[in-house]
Amino acid sequence: MNVKIKQDKKRLTDKQMPVRMKNEVMKSQIIKVCLLIFTLGFPFYISNACTILTLTDLEKIYFGNNEDYSNPETRIWFIPHGKNFYGCMYVGFNNGWGQGGLNEKGLAYDWVAGYLSDYNPSSNLQKVLGNSSHRMLETCATVDEAILFYQKYREPSFSYAKLFIADTSGNSVIIQANSGTLEFLKTNKSRVLGYGEHTFNQFLSENSSVELSNAKNILSSCIQTGEYGTKYSTVYDLKTKDIYVYSNANFENVCILNLEDELKKSTHYYEIPHIKEQVLQSVKPLRLIMKRNIILFFLIQHWWICLLVFLVLGVGIVAVKRQRCQPITGGFARWRQ
Repeated sequence: MNVKIKQDKKRLTDKQMPVRMKNEVMKSQIIKVCLLIFTLGFPFYISNACTILTLTDLEKIYFGNNEDYSNPETRIWFIPHGKNFYGCMYVGFNNGWGQGGLNEKGLAYDWVAGYLSDYNPSSNLQKVLGNSSHRMLETCATVDEAILFYQKYREPSFSYAKLFIADTSGNSVIIQANSGTLEFLKTNKSRVLGYGEHTFNQFLSENSSVELSNAKNILSSCIQTGEYGTKYSTVYDLKTKDIYVYSNANFENVCILNLEDELKKSTHYYEIPHIKEQVLQSVKPLRLIMKRNIILFFLIQHWWICLLVFLVLGVGIVAVKRQRCQPITGGFARWRQ
């Protein structure tokens, strides 16, 4: 259907093309130009993607990630469960946007950038408030539920990135765009996505054991250096909810956390480069940008409604003030005369 629509657009002249169709074509061209500029402006980030892997024999499941980027301000933060959402842990940077995460049900996710695709979310998909991966992790317990989530909600990032999700059953899915539509590549075997694919396959051909040491060795062999080098690495045991955190590609210095224990401490975060010292100190309360901020996301995404409300209120306030400031006229003024 998508291919036919594109071919029909090419056959129409500019005068024959309806206004709505012109707008769609223009929007598509603008998106392509923006992606081109993004690629030229951040060449190393696009070409040097992160590495995500799962090792599983269905009894044990390890989910690992190398985060390769330029920002050294790395963070890990925790939000306990609430009404209608699971307790979650997120990893990322100081912008509060979780690059990856793990929830109390043992569902984990992470993204790999660098896969440009001609993808525009269907208008039938619903918008989500804030980070779609946060909303997915808060509300899904399994890979199948996560698939249903992304079949319902829109995520424009699939035009340049792929999403890796795994659960405690050993199932995992890679969600990617292909020919303008989303693909859901599901399996229950060990797999990898991103920069370290060749290294992963080499390791597994020699040692396919599902052990923490094997996941650690694979990730340590996939580190990148330089400005866009590996800033942190994590391995999650999806069964026990143990979290192994390594900072700046130093795999000899690990900080071990347990998700359930951390969620009992209420909302808090650690700076990954200083995590071993900070876990011994009083918890650091979440910064505003790390909180769930559903209302804030709504206001941002519906800014035009907020602007309209403020304008109406402003006009109303001005009208009331003018009414109060008007001089006394009419019968009372004539009586005084």
